[in-house]
Amino acid sequence: MDNKLKIDLKLDSSIQDSLSSTSIKLTKDCNSSFCAYNFDLPSASVNLPTANIISGKKNLHLDKVSGLQIFTTTSGAITSFVIYTAGVPSNARHEDAMAYFYQQVQNLDAAGWQRYIFPNEARIPGAEASKFTNLNEVVGKNVGTGPWMDPNLKLSKQIWVSMRMFDPWRFYNGNEYLDLMVQRENSEDDPQNRGSYLFTWMFKSESEFYAEFVRAEDRERWRELLPAELTRMGKERQKTEAQLKKMGIKIDENYKDAKPPVETD
Repeated sequence: MDNKLKIDLKLDSSIQDSLSSTSIKLTKDCNSSFCAYNFDLPSASVNLPTANIISGKKNLHLDKVSGLQIFTTTSGAITSFVIYTAGVPSNARHEDAMAYFYQQVQNLDAAGWQRYIFPNEARIPGAEASKFTNLNEVVGKNVGTGPWMDPNLKLSKQIWVSMRMFDPWRFYNGNEYLDLMVQRENSEDDPQNRGSYLFTWMFKSESEFYAEFVRAEDRERWRELLPAELTRMGKERQKTEAQLKKMGIKIDENYKDAKPPVETD
C-alpha cells in the first residue's frame, strides 16, 4: 500500500508513530486536557485511504476511510480514535450495506474482536432475539447490548431497516473497545430498498472506556470508583438473568466479561 494512502493507528501509542506512518495531512487542535487530529474527504473521492489498526495478534484494515479523528493526551498518547468509512456507494441497496457490515464483523472476528455486553445487562445470545418484540428493551428496561445487537445475529432486511441508527454494535479485544455504528439515510424515492450509509468506528483505550462508567465530574477518580460500580452492575445482571431464566430465555453462560483494570468484590 502506498504510504500516502494509509495510516497506522494504535491505542495508547504515541501520536508521532501514526503521523510518521503517513503523509496524510491532519489538522491539530488542542485545549488544556487533550488534543485532536482530524482529516476528512468526500466519501465519493477516489483513492480514499486505508486505516491500519494495530491491535492484539492481528491488525485490522479499514478501507475507504473518508474521515478520521484521533484524540490524545496533551503529552501525545492516543486515547481513542474515530474512523468513518464509506463502505458502499451513495443510494446503495440495503442488502449491499448489510453485506458490507457482516463482512466487517467477520474481519473483526478474525482479528480477535468479540461481542461486548455491558456488565449490568443480561448475556442473551442473538438466537433468543426473536423472543423480544422491542429491539432495545429487556424486561422493560432499555439496553445497549441486547440480543438484537449481537453481531453474530444475521438480521433480516426488515429488521435492519427498522433499527435505530444511533445504536452501535459493541466489541472488545483484550483491553481495547470498539463501538461500530451504522448511520443510514433512506432514499426518498425507495426507502425500503435503498439508502446512503456512513459506518462509524470508535476505538477506545481501556482508561477512556471505563472512565465513562462513572459520572463526568468524577472521571479523574474512575479507578477508585469503578470497583463499586462494577459490583453494582454485576448484581443487576444476576437479577435480570434470574428473571429471564424463569421466563424460559436462554443465557449465554459461556460469555466472559472483558477483564476490568481493577479488582471487584
